[in-house]
Amino acid sequence: MACRSMSKNVLRSIAVLAVLGIGFLVVRATLDAMKPEETPPLYQFLILGDATTVPMNISKPNRWPQQVASIFREENHLVEIPHILAKVGMGITKLAEELIRPEFQGPYDLVLVQTGANDIAAGMDQESYRVKFASLLRKATARAGKDPSRVIVLSVPDWTAIKKKKIENRETVKKKIDLFNAINMAESSNAGVRYVDVTSLSRRAAFDLSLLSRDQKNPSERMYEIWARKIYPTALTALGR
Repeated sequence: MACRSMSKNVLRSIAVLAVLGIGFLVVRATLDAMKPEETPPLYQFLILGDATTVPMNISKPNRWPQQVASIFREENHLVEIPHILAKVGMGITKLAEELIRPEFQGPYDLVLVQTGANDIAAGMDQESYRVKFASLLRKATARAGKDPSRVIVLSVPDWTAIKKKKIENRETVKKKIDLFNAINMAESSNAGVRYVDVTSLSRRAAFDLSLLSRDQKNPSERMYEIWARKIYPTALTALGR
């Protein structure tokens, strides 16, 4: 009889524990459901560039800065419309001057820099460019919350690959592009910022007409899409995603 009584007590205890366990799980699930969902971050990008950043023959949504933002949105990241400081014909000197304007002070989650093309066209010497570029990277880093890993430099594209584009001394210009890109890469490394090569992509235009406009004298929307898709993984890493 004592054994039966003990067995009943054990069963009652087990039943009570089971009820309590189920109750705990229900309460926990209810509390979890009541927790507010975490708000995903809203990213803000600053783009510093030149004519290759704001090509006149390409509509705004299809330029590479806007395409980078679009890819982020496709991947369910929230991104504001990028702040863009770039003009056709604006070289690195003017870019640095314009950067002091209050609307470009940041801090930004990401700063992307593309410069050099207009300076090559204007005949700037390499050492002057090096000094100005290093200074620009310091300014870009300051606007990225003083975090150099959140600054991305894009290389100078090679427009000499566009065969129908009228270019004097094509081979000389190509060599200058390589020299300025070497400066960009070296100074990017010195500053601890990230670097994305789009020059090799731009050179595909020599044999891939889909990367050129209808008149075959300028890059196409497809070219800038390829750039954007190459930039995206580096940008995502820079944001710690």
